[in-house]
Amino acid sequence: MRGKRRYDPPVLRIARSVLTVVSLAGLACVSCAAAGPCELTPEEREERDAALDEIDEAAGPRVMACYQRAVQSKPTLEGDLHIEVHFAKGGAYDRTEFSSDELDDAELRACVAGVYDDYSLPAHTARCAVKTQESFMFMGKR
Repeated sequence: MRGKRRYDPPVLRIARSVLTVVSLAGLACVSCAAAGPCELTPEEREERDAALDEIDEAAGPRVMACYQRAVQSKPTLEGDLHIEVHFAKGGAYDRTEFSSDELDDAELRACVAGVYDDYSLPAHTARCAVKTQESFMFMGKR
């Protein structure tokens, strides 16, 4: 499922995009269609995207649980969180980076980063490193 996905309040997933990282420095990124040894067949790309959808489905409730724990001690905690989840060549989880964080809550960041380390992509669909950008909007119950 692509595009906006709504989880029960208080978390709203607003977007995801996938990039294949061609250079180690991340200077040359192309959207899902790299040239050379990183190129995927349409079937492999579909399998990779299906694996990312499964990760989204499994990670969403876990991210929501992170927010629910954080909001217990900070009831007014709201805002957007934009992360980049990196998978290494071969599909293993590499790291989570925060590209934008309006919440500025270290405990929440640590929890969200830990959500994704349980996941990987099928090795044959990750000939090069893959970065997926995830965006969440956290809203208190109204």
